[in-house]
Amino acid sequence: MTRLLNICITICILFLFSTSAFADRTLIIPDLPKQPYRYGFGAYEGVVAHSTATPEAPAINIQKYESRTWRNAFVHYAVDWDEAIQIADTKYIAYG
Repeated sequence: MTRLLNICITICILFLFSTSAFADRTLIIPDLPKQPYRYGFGAYEGVVAHSTATPEAPAINIQKYESRTWRNAFVHYAVDWDEAIQIADTKYIAYG
């Protein structure tokens, strides 16, 4: 029974990641590196998200900042109190 539950959860997670179901908006930064996970393209090992942690700071500020500085680090999602913005493809590694 536990194995069946694990399989169902894995399928749900893969579906959610493949459809950007977590994001309110998708604003993928162009020219990001396409480095696959250790076990290949789309073999998810985790998702990197950055939260603004304050109501006054919008997630779009993170997206704008990382669109200029992505060579140092970038995340898959920027999150504030009201929305989540996907800024990198979850099928590839983000380093943030």
